[in-house]
Amino acid sequence: MHPDYVVGEPVPEVELRVNEEVLVATRTLTRRRVWFLAVYVVVLIASGFVPMRFGIRVGMAAVGLIVWCGMYWRFRKPMLVREKDQWCIPFRDALRYDMVSIVGTMMLGLSMSVGSGVSQLLGWAGIMLFLVGLMWVTNVIRGRAPGQTSCQGCSYCLVGLTIPCDCPECGARIYSVAETTDRPRVSLPGFVWIGVGLSATGLAMALAMFLQPGLVYGQLPRSAILGLAGTDEKAFVEVIALPMTQGERSALIDALIDEHERNGLWSPYPYEQRDWLKQCLGDGSMSRGQLRRILAGYAEEGVIRIDAPGKTRVGEEITVRLLGKRVQSPFRPRYYFRGYRIGDDPALYEGSVYPKSFFKVTKGGKKHYAGTSGYDSEPVYVLTPTEPGEVVIRARVVLALIRGGQYNTLIDWDLPVEDAFEVGKEVLWYHVVELEHRIEVDP
Repeated sequence: MHPDYVVGEPVPEVELRVNEEVLVATRTLTRRRVWFLAVYVVVLIASGFVPMRFGIRVGMAAVGLIVWCGMYWRFRKPMLVREKDQWCIPFRDALRYDMVSIVGTMMLGLSMSVGSGVSQLLGWAGIMLFLVGLMWVTNVIRGRAPGQTSCQGCSYCLVGLTIPCDCPECGARIYSVAETTDRPRVSLPGFVWIGVGLSATGLAMALAMFLQPGLVYGQLPRSAILGLAGTDEKAFVEVIALPMTQGERSALIDALIDEHERNGLWSPYPYEQRDWLKQCLGDGSMSRGQLRRILAGYAEEGVIRIDAPGKTRVGEEITVRLLGKRVQSPFRPRYYFRGYRIGDDPALYEGSVYPKSFFKVTKGGKKHYAGTSGYDSEPVYVLTPTEPGEVVIRARVVLALIRGGQYNTLIDWDLPVEDAFEVGKEVLWYHVVELEHRIEVDP
């Protein structure tokens, strides 16, 4: 029973039952989160225009989530009280807190995927606005707030009426104060339209950026689109659809290579960008210097090594293989293996003048050697030491990217690398690796 109601007397007007501790905590937490989101949005927008590594974006989102949760933890006790009685503070304060919490949580969660360009940034912002608008409408429709004693069915204020009575609004018979509520629904039809407007705006943004990006990019100067194309796949599609000068093509190639070097992965690029780079390689638009930058991972120290034990015994068989690191690149060079040279023996073992598929180490340390494609033979040599001492194994490998006939282009090991390949085949890039591995043999 309402503590201010006396049976048989008219329902009095009373002071609204607001939990002051929860109200202060809600307003303080809302204010702090708004300031935090303002700073975070600036950083998020910058990540859409400035290329950032994926690891940096993940770290940024992780730090943001930690700070976000830390703010809540500071006011966890009054917030737990509000969760038990969610209508213990004015509706507008509750709505502000709920919307800031929803927007912030979604923004922090989606920010890891932002960074591939303005189109993604605006597209995800549109999706977020659409969902926020729906939640806004839901909250307003079912929203309640501390108020006067009212009808449970229609929230009509019963102040001045004597219970039992009929509700003047809906006609429901009210037999006792237990059938009333001091948390009536809030009637804010204008707020519903705000939510509808947010959802409509968000839906239009998402559809425009994901389905018709030309509507947005078509309004930008050509120089601006070219500046975005290196990291923004939608801008890239718009740029290559138009004629470009050789200087513009070269600048775009450099921008794509820069992004590749920053991220360390090629997988974030869509097929259009990879196919376009291959087209540039085929038509001569890509310079040798640009190609060296793209294939730099294949020329790193230790990308190829001899895989064999470092210690063994006399009479014990050991298997010698070639092993390479996994390299991310849009182009796949082939490798030529001259053979293993064991100690001072002039003979070469398991060599070849034919190219083979590049080899790699997969995730988890599992080794995949050359020859797994079904067409290449694995360069393996089984060695059985006959006397104690040190066995030195040497090998020479040439990595090459050749225009035309790469899979069956032969190499002449007696000639310098520049002249070693078949006449008529253009060697676009090559890298020579001299390998050495030592094995200690015990008696």
